[in-house]
Amino acid sequence: MTIEGGIEAGKLHAIREKEKSRARLQEKWGRSEPPWNVSANVIWNIHNTPAAQISILGKITGLSFAPVAACSTFGVTLHLAMNAIAQRRRQGSG
Repeated sequence: MTIEGGIEAGKLHAIREKEKSRARLQEKWGRSEPPWNVSANVIWNIHNTPAAQISILGKITGLSFAPVAACSTFGVTLHLAMNAIAQRRRQGSG
């Protein structure tokens, strides 16, 4: 496959053609969608993704997670924060 014309338009055309070829091949062989083909909406609805993205962009190292506990999320988050503060005091950092 070659890229013709403007680079951006050519790349987009090549991506679309590859996707069409892949879909035809899947249909020909009667295969189901592979599990790694997910939309960006699904990825961003995984609760930890925004927290992980912020830590990546900010070059923040260490634990990164998003507490999710239905109606008790605030309580879980508060408990985790209190534990983190207490840990730092025990380590002599606070």
